[in-house]
Amino acid sequence: MTNTLTDLKKLSASIETHVGNKIRERRICLKLKQSDIAGKMGITGQQIHKYEKGVDRIPASRLYELSKILFVSLDFFYEGLEGEASLSKGQELVVTCANMKGKKVKIEFLNLEVILCDLENL
Repeated sequence: MTNTLTDLKKLSASIETHVGNKIRERRICLKLKQSDIAGKMGITGQQIHKYEKGVDRIPASRLYELSKILFVSLDFFYEGLEGEASLSKGQELVVTCANMKGKKVKIEFLNLEVILCDLENL
C-alpha cells in the first residue's frame, strides 16, 4: 500500500509541475509578467511563481480564473499529460485536414492556421 501512496504522490507532483509549466508557457506567449497576472487575481507574484514551479497546488477556482486571464480553456493546462504519443486538439485538426480531399478545404485551413497563430501572439 505504501508504494501505491508514494506513486500517487509522485503523479500528483508531476501533474502540478506540468500545469505550472503550461501557465508559464502561456504567460510568456502573451508577454505578461507574473505580477500582471497576480494583480488581476488579487494574489502575490510570489504565489504565481509557486504555481508555475509546481510547488503549490492550484485550487480549481484559481485555475478557472487563470484560464480566463490567459484566454485558454481548462483543457489547455492538461494537454500532453496522457503521454507523448497523444495528439493535441490542434495536431488532430491538422491530421484530419491533411487527410481531406480537395484543395479548397486545405487552403481555407491554412488561412485559419494563420489567424490562430496571430491570436496566440497577442
